[in-house]
Amino acid sequence: MLSIAGVIGAGLFVGSGHAIAEAGPAVLLAYAAAGTLVVLVMRMLAEMAVASPDTGS
Repeated sequence: MLSIAGVIGAGLFVGSGHAIAEAGPAVLLAYAAAGTLVVLVMRMLAEMAVASPDTGS
């Protein structure tokens, strides 16, 4: 798990550098939009988990 997290983390930094080089300051808007979508999806998942509380995994 640690190696997977390391690869994902490194890819995020390398990808960010490439995106900034290509798109410039518009990358901030793209990351903000993606972050907003992630928050909305996580909220929907949390609401579904609360609506159907099952025991176990």
